[in-house]
Amino acid sequence: MKISCLLLAEGQSQRMAGVNKLTLKIGDQSLVKGTLSEIKKVALCEIIVVTGQEHLKMAPELQGFGARIIFNENYKSGMHSSIREGLKSLSACDAFFICLADQPYFDHTVLVNMLEALPQKNGAPSIMGGPKSKSQ
Repeated sequence: MKISCLLLAEGQSQRMAGVNKLTLKIGDQSLVKGTLSEIKKVALCEIIVVTGQEHLKMAPELQGFGARIIFNENYKSGMHSSIREGLKSLSACDAFFICLADQPYFDHTVLVNMLEALPQKNGAPSIMGGPKSKSQ
């Protein structure tokens, strides 16, 4: 199965008194790098990072991960606009994750567990549960 990931990194950090929380260090790397590093540990067909405010400041934080960076010019209208921009940029895939860049201590095993729970093609259980019959 081809699985993609949309990483939402467009927030305005309104409660951070002018500081972009995604660039703050947690340990030896920024918050966004830590989240992206964990996502990168999972075998995905692509990672799309949707940025907004401080797009240019975020660019150095996102380099070296092989992710495609998309700028959402409508980021002020809310997270839904960033999801929409990310969806427009997805390659053909069977499923995708939506992750938030501001998750301190995010662990890739969350994604691995969700991948393992996904129904597989060709006779695997459907979303409604139970095996698919040959007539389905």
